[in-house]
Amino acid sequence: MMYVNRFMIKQDMPYELRMKVRRYLDYIFESKKDVKVEEGDVFNLLNEGLRDKIHIHLRGRILKKINFICEFGLDFLSELPHYLGKASFVADDFIFMEGDTAESVYYIHIGKVAMIHKSSRTFVIDLNKEKYFGELGLLSGDPRTLSAKSRDFTEVFTLNKTNFELISENYIDAMRAIRKIKDGLDKKDYNPIRMKCYICDMNHLALDCPQ
Repeated sequence: MMYVNRFMIKQDMPYELRMKVRRYLDYIFESKKDVKVEEGDVFNLLNEGLRDKIHIHLRGRILKKINFICEFGLDFLSELPHYLGKASFVADDFIFMEGDTAESVYYIHIGKVAMIHKSSRTFVIDLNKEKYFGELGLLSGDPRTLSAKSRDFTEVFTLNKTNFELISENYIDAMRAIRKIKDGLDKKDYNPIRMKCYICDMNHLALDCPQ
């Protein structure tokens, strides 16, 4: 139980959810008091409803770190965790290639991803844990301008373009935010999605960087 409490506090879970989990596990442990239960297996004891609530909370925290999504309103943000996917890559796997049709935005949960321009054989940057990439293609629909390559074992959370657009149609604030962003992107203004150059941190794409 100590392991679970530490985990929930570290993940900043709401007090009410922590109490529900503790009460449920107290009941489970009491009913299984003659059986040794490993701490690593504790979450497997939770019922589906509690596991879902924990997953939604954790994935909601991830989405809040993708800066531009916060502009879409709380109602929209609260629905997105249900549609967050997960993918794994080994070293040297390409997550996407320049010229590919943009399908998703990616958030690095574990590992490291290199952004490179294959055509010119140019290394741009290594992105580490808790960084995200691919957001421009998700919103503009333009082909990828860089390639993303896994440096080692990498696990990412993904939000695909189809689900993103379908959900946004149900929320006026989200539709307004998308229009504002697309208007800016047409003028090569990346401020609405808080996107900066990987090289100099200015308001342009890395491929357009004068440095």
